[in-house]
Amino acid sequence: MINHSKPDINFEDKKAVNDVLDSLNLVKGKYVKKFENEFAKQFQYQNAIATSSGTYALVIGLKLLGIKSGDEVIIPTYVCNNVLEAVVNVGAIPIICDICDHWVVTPENVMKHINSKTKAIIIVHIYGIWADVDEFNKLGVPIVEDCCHSIGNLPDGRVFGHKGTMSFFSFHATKCLTTGEGGMLVLNDEALFEKYKKSFINKAATPVITDVQASLGLSQLNRYCNFLNRRNLIAEKYLNNLNQTTLTKINKIAKKTIFYRFPLITDRDINEVVGVFGKENIAVRRGVDSMLHRYLNLNDKDFPNSVNAFNHTLSIPIYPALTDNEVETIINKINTIL
Repeated sequence: MINHSKPDINFEDKKAVNDVLDSLNLVKGKYVKKFENEFAKQFQYQNAIATSSGTYALVIGLKLLGIKSGDEVIIPTYVCNNVLEAVVNVGAIPIICDICDHWVVTPENVMKHINSKTKAIIIVHIYGIWADVDEFNKLGVPIVEDCCHSIGNLPDGRVFGHKGTMSFFSFHATKCLTTGEGGMLVLNDEALFEKYKKSFINKAATPVITDVQASLGLSQLNRYCNFLNRRNLIAEKYLNNLNQTTLTKINKIAKKTIFYRFPLITDRDINEVVGVFGKENIAVRRGVDSMLHRYLNLNDKDFPNSVNAFNHTLSIPIYPALTDNEVETIINKINTIL
């Protein structure tokens, strides 16, 4: 079976973890701090704070913004439910908005939802696709960049996570790089970082990663440029060889994504298509598992672009560990089945 997602773990990764295990210093220590420093240095952030998950990084960020019960936070419906859980965790009211016709949220999607209670807007660079944070910054509301699908930079030099008030990342097993579980919070406002140091740092109740996880993250960081290059090479093969009817949307944004996911468009029933590919030993899936507005019993008619994307977006395998033979097999099967 060709997996939909799979981490790229090599000998150096295993050695890095084993070295920490051999040291018997397994909790938060020098490797966590080094991971934070190297992550910040590699992607030119002012600071980086390692956390137990991307979700908890968002919780910390919202608390640092002073968001509390009764405040409103705008989030797109087309994102994983962990984002919703983080907003609810701090007592805020989630205000759900639609996306544009190519998966990301735009200022036009959120403007009608902004009022005096709006304390933050969470902008999701979903699938590794750039959302124009500069335009959001003109709205006068703190911007939180969801970079869980988007670590690194585009070919034109733009780096995810630099433009908002803060950004958060996930290092789950199938994300851009992995520590098994874990996350990172980046604060682009120095005053917020000072507030973090006073409110959270060295607090026993603050979940963090361990040196074991950080050692894996450091090893992955050393190869991350190769990860991005491999994703781009696979994407180029897909763009040049797949049936063009499936590429109608991604062709438009191919220069604005790091290809964490490779979404195709199909008019066929997604569940049926997933089953057909499964019989061919290729794991594909719907673009997102669910939409947030349905958790809150909101009407589909208010989220037309998201519903359309949910019904017609198929995510196919694209990750550094994918072999050339597997890529050729995927291309051939897609062109046959779709």
